[in-house]
Amino acid sequence: CELASTVSSASLKYEELARLCDLDTGIFHSQIGRIQVSGRFGMIKASVTNIGKRSEKNLAQRAVFIARRPGEVLVTVDLDQGDMRSVAAHCQDRAYMAMFEPGKDVYLEMAKAVFGAEQVAADPKGYRKKSKVVSLATTYSMGQASVVATTGVEKKVVDKFFATMEEGFPDKAKWTFIQYPELKRL
Repeated sequence: CELASTVSSASLKYEELARLCDLDTGIFHSQIGRIQVSGRFGMIKASVTNIGKRSEKNLAQRAVFIARRPGEVLVTVDLDQGDMRSVAAHCQDRAYMAMFEPGKDVYLEMAKAVFGAEQVAADPKGYRKKSKVVSLATTYSMGQASVVATTGVEKKVVDKFFATMEEGFPDKAKWTFIQYPELKRL
């Protein structure tokens, strides 16, 4: 079943690319749109920047991409929380910037700040997942109601997350409210 899912997934990606490909040049051009749950913009039609890197299914999807000519190679780059790092640089909140120091996982660090290290240690993957989706949503200026409505994360968790962001990272919060005055404070 897993193999069938992997092959099917790669076939669907190939079919998507084939429909969008210029038959004369073999090149396709993606559209950019707001498709991420967090509100982030990404490549759509074909969704080539949103292919994961850790599962068999994702690796099979990546395999449909080949260099155009012999001797050429395709290079992939993971900016490693680039959007959040950019916000940290802009807002200059020292505590927020410290979460991006070498060797740290910003999503786990954020989860520890919100829930406490001991609680996170009991289920690091689960807390990291919640932390990631809410962290990215706040990076893209989603308010609390939007985060709850679009991410599936419980309201009490989102409220706690926002309170931690404002209290623990005051310069980041101040910068966010200056950039996005339509967001209301807690």
